[in-house]
Amino acid sequence: MTLAEALETLDTAGGRLNLVGGHVDVVVAVAIPEAAWQALAAHKDELASSLAAPRTQPTARLPPPAGTDLCDRCGSIETTDATIHDGRSVRRDCARCGRFIRFSVWYGEPRTKESMYAPERTIPTSEVPR
Repeated sequence: MTLAEALETLDTAGGRLNLVGGHVDVVVAVAIPEAAWQALAAHKDELASSLAAPRTQPTARLPPPAGTDLCDRCGSIETTDATIHDGRSVRRDCARCGRFIRFSVWYGEPRTKESMYAPERTIPTSEVPR
């Protein structure tokens, strides 16, 4: 496994790297494969120097692929759906942290991200009650 693959595996597992007393400390939320541990260990000097180097610009996440839901808390694009209202509605939550993302179906009507907050119809101003 390459270092890039190991770091991607670590990120998927909710892990992070810290520099503690000149040594690389690896913290993971869930287990990662042994090959990832070996790749991280093989590149520990490179990781330590990278973590010790000053950062010149903030890091940013790439935008999610089109048509996916991005969790605004943890950045995951993995979701889970739960049926509510006797199966007439579907609530979409983040699979990693459990945060509510949106309703993908509301009382039998599918909702896209674009139509989630859009009004059902536009009322001309001449019809607005005063």
